[in-house]
Formats: sequence, C-alpha cells, structure tokens
Amino acid sequence: MTRHLKEINRKSRTKKEIIPVITFYDHFHSRLNRRWIKLIRSNSVFNDVRVITAYKRHKNLKDLLVQGRFGSTPNEKQQAEEDNTEAMLDALIYVHTRSP
Repeated sequence: MTRHLKEINRKSRTKKEIIPVITFYDHFHSRLNRRWIKLIRSNSVFNDVRVITAYKRHKNLKDLLVQGRFGSTPNEKQQAEEDNTEAMLDALIYVHTRSP
C-alpha cells in the first residue's frame, strides 16, 4: 500500500467515534466482551464507530485492607533517627573534648 493510501486510511480510522466495551478482566467477562463486540459490529447502525475492548480489574484483598495504626509512623521513625543522630554527635563531641 502506498504511503498516501496509508495516511488516508489512518485518518479515516481516527475520525470514528470510539465505543469502549468495558468488562472485568477474567475468563467469563472476556468471552462476554467478545460476543458483545460481535453483536455491535453486526449491527449496521454502528458502521461508523470503532469498538474497542477495555478491561478493569476486580477488587482484591489489598484494595480492601487499610493500613493499621500499630507501630511507628514514618514521622516517628524520622524523629527517632534525628534523635539518634543528635545523641551520636553529642557523644562524639564529648569524646573529642575529653581526649588528650
């Protein structure tokens, strides 16, 4: 195909309205998705539209759980590290001033 025809073909595809068929990402819904698209494409009303497949994922255990309030928070950890650093500097200064 020549470059000019490819360009015309690309432009005609981009002007079509897009209809996404959105289902969950699993075996049943992917089969349902394919059949639904087949029905849409067989209808002459949808000749000027582009049908695309889109998937969404199911909620999993990680999505449902929340972070607990046990243990230290990042701010508490940072404060503890700063306190440790300050204590180590104080110890070094003490040792340095005491050494002969």
